[in-house]
Amino acid sequence: MTRQRMSRFVVIGAVGFTVQMAVGAALLAVGLPPVLATLLAIEAAIVSNHVWHRRWAWRDRAHAQAWPATLLRAHVGAGGTSLVVGVGTVAALSGQVPALLAQGIAVALCAAANYWLADRWVFTTAGLGLLVLLPTPVSAAGPSPEALRSWDRYAVALERARSSESTQQVPAWATDDDARGGRVLAALNKGELDVSRRALSGVEVQDATLEHWQGSLLVRGVSIAQITHRLRHPDQYPQPRDVLSLRVANRQESGHDLFLRLTRSLLITATYDTWHQVRHRVTSASRVDSTAVATRIEEIHQPGTPSETRIRLEDSRGFLWRMQSFWRFTAVPDGVIVTCESITLSRPVPLGLGLVSRPIITRVARESMTTAVRAWQAGWTPTRGGQP
Repeated sequence: MTRQRMSRFVVIGAVGFTVQMAVGAALLAVGLPPVLATLLAIEAAIVSNHVWHRRWAWRDRAHAQAWPATLLRAHVGAGGTSLVVGVGTVAALSGQVPALLAQGIAVALCAAANYWLADRWVFTTAGLGLLVLLPTPVSAAGPSPEALRSWDRYAVALERARSSESTQQVPAWATDDDARGGRVLAALNKGELDVSRRALSGVEVQDATLEHWQGSLLVRGVSIAQITHRLRHPDQYPQPRDVLSLRVANRQESGHDLFLRLTRSLLITATYDTWHQVRHRVTSASRVDSTAVATRIEEIHQPGTPSETRIRLEDSRGFLWRMQSFWRFTAVPDGVIVTCESITLSRPVPLGLGLVSRPIITRVARESMTTAVRAWQAGWTPTRGGQP
């Protein structure tokens, strides 16, 4: 079937090439700029190719998958790669060779990659996300020593920076683009949730991907005493939807050990068993801080089934290597401002796929932060006894 499939792919590719050239020529003839004409011509070729891939080259697999799913994969995967390579090639050759010749060169460069993507991803049941989360040689061996050293440097620098800001009475909800917190506070008072990407100037993480986010929300009608009780007794309150299970051990006034089974889902679903060391600190009558450091992370294969197994960090897909959260709770007249600042470490983005994968990674991080912070708005009646 492979040889026959490849032959059909070549024929379909020739048809797609003809469609792309014809559409490109027509758009250039009406005066569209070369790059825009290329974008629209590639889109026409993607749709044409996908129709014939489903009906002919991969019809033995296509029946088990919905049209929207494979079409979306074709756009995000093969389509995304084609757009990046195609437009990049045309842009690089613009003014040096005729526009149609530049398009022809771009098509030739994309052909082999598109076959591999269609066969291994678009028409498989592996699930959306394989391309942008494809394992790399780095992730297959777990985080490198340099990645872990740079993570440690970043975490230490972050703690020092926030400690210094606290001494200078910088509001806990301040962000990189709102150093005094005025804009964020105004949004919180309107009932809005503020989620921002953050970064430390001059501190880089090597050989890995670092996500650094902060979210803040005003929880009205609660007190610092209620917050403190919930911090010390998380097992008595409802949890965010991405927390599948929770256990507390070694509970003390200053903190506890915490086990969480977490799930992350957007394009694909990943489940983790995580162990955290949680420490609380009352910094003033109006503020409580809590830090959670993940001391162990294991990915779970086939969770909730008889075949469930834990995967060592070195053998995991590399979606989550390290995580640390800094919670800050500040009393204000209307309630308590909840602020969470979180950093996570994962494998580096595959070379050349940053334009495709970055929006997905960003969305996952933003939604995780939103879920974590919004969980503090509800569930103020303990579910397992105790006094709020």
